[in-house]
Amino acid sequence: MKNRLLSLVLSATAVVACSSASSSGEPAVGDDAHLDEPGEDVIDDPGAEPGGPGDPGTPAVPGLSSASFRNIGRRGEDIVIHVAGTDAAMRTSAAHVRFTDDADAPVKALDSDWDGVADAAESTFRFDVSTLGSATFEGTITIPSAFGPTSKVKKAFVALEDEAGARSAEIAATMTFQALKIDNEPCDPQQIESRCEAGLACGGTPAICQPGSAPAITKAAYIGGASPKMVFRGEEPDEDIASISVEFLDSSNQPKTVVLTGEGQDGTSGSSVVIDAEGSAFGTTFFVEAFPAPSFVSQVPRIAATAADRVGRTSTRLITPLTTLPARSTGQVCDPDGFDACSSSAVCFPGIRSERNTCRAAASTRTQKCKDAPGLDPAKGVTRAYGAVSGVSLWDAPTGCVPNDATGRPEAAVQLHLAAPAPTLRITTALPETSFDTAVYLIPSCAASSAAALGCNDDAKGYASELVLQNVPAGDYTIVVESVQRRGGRFGVAVSTE
Repeated sequence: MKNRLLSLVLSATAVVACSSASSSGEPAVGDDAHLDEPGEDVIDDPGAEPGGPGDPGTPAVPGLSSASFRNIGRRGEDIVIHVAGTDAAMRTSAAHVRFTDDADAPVKALDSDWDGVADAAESTFRFDVSTLGSATFEGTITIPSAFGPTSKVKKAFVALEDEAGARSAEIAATMTFQALKIDNEPCDPQQIESRCEAGLACGGTPAICQPGSAPAITKAAYIGGASPKMVFRGEEPDEDIASISVEFLDSSNQPKTVVLTGEGQDGTSGSSVVIDAEGSAFGTTFFVEAFPAPSFVSQVPRIAATAADRVGRTSTRLITPLTTLPARSTGQVCDPDGFDACSSSAVCFPGIRSERNTCRAAASTRTQKCKDAPGLDPAKGVTRAYGAVSGVSLWDAPTGCVPNDATGRPEAAVQLHLAAPAPTLRITTALPETSFDTAVYLIPSCAASSAAALGCNDDAKGYASELVLQNVPAGDYTIVVESVQRRGGRFGVAVSTE
């Protein structure tokens, strides 16, 4: 989410560094980003292995034993579906879901074209954790932002779907609604069975809804140099962070008025700006960054920041002077949120806030990532991969591909082998599994820089991407699925040749 004060001041993004799995529902990650289960989450077309589970001669149809669903989360906007089933061929890790109202009429709760607007009532979804290779299994599907205060969703018709597209019989599940609790009522700290109303927090032993507290900015920096930035990290126990107000100060901590947009008499002046911080947190921790222009930094030696939540509570005002970015060398502890920087040949690894991060050689880290990445091979029918993006950035999208040429975004790597030249190669993240704004580009082998990319695409289909390349030589390549913002998420990627 971005605020831009045009020519002079701020291009801002509310972001959060992804971390390990937690009660907030954030995806667990290992080194940088990973596919759920290497070796199993790269899905080949059915029948690629004669005599195996995908052989058309294998009379296997998945069986659905049970299905249930409910809304969860701090605002009750996410839907989680639980299923249990069997598959003798062990090739099921997805389910087809269609939502209806009480009268079984379709309800458009899903975004089929990745534009942020619900326009479809049904889709096929991968499980949160792959069950490929399991004959008997339980699985969950989490669908973010699929339920709201005015939603008419009451039922879900669920069927298992294997990699050949064969479906089980449907089971109709009636929605279990998350309870909204008020002050002093018992609550679920995991925000599954219940949540507290706005302004309240679930805490104590036993847990009850109680008055929340104001957000707190725990760390801030105002950094000059060639790439100026402001970074703010803090805690919001109620998970209701709304904004960061930034005041411009002179060296005596007095308000400083600067031109924000335009020039001369037509320009707009101001001594402060409000940065939207909605969506900047996982759980109780929020992280927001903004990028002032060099001309702004030359006029404003200090800033003051105040965080506000959705009900108007504000943090202590924090004054921060302009400084230089602290440098860290290989082996030293570093901050994955960018409050310091590793040397140009190193990266802050693993780039996950909840883990210990140290500066690590970028070249060897990149080589290892390519080595560990699953591979696609269209000639063998291996054309799809699914996974999660988070952690340290090892590549940046080619210049001009993403808004503001954003750098330092996390990405996933997927190897691609072309056994023969491809007159047309299509790479897309326009799959139901993709839940965040992606960019996709193709680099030869494990190139150190995207400057060697054969092409890059951002937002060909809503926030999903589709890269089409002509006359691609045979050889080995790396597909990079990049998050346009610092917060990544789950994705699917597919390739085809013509």
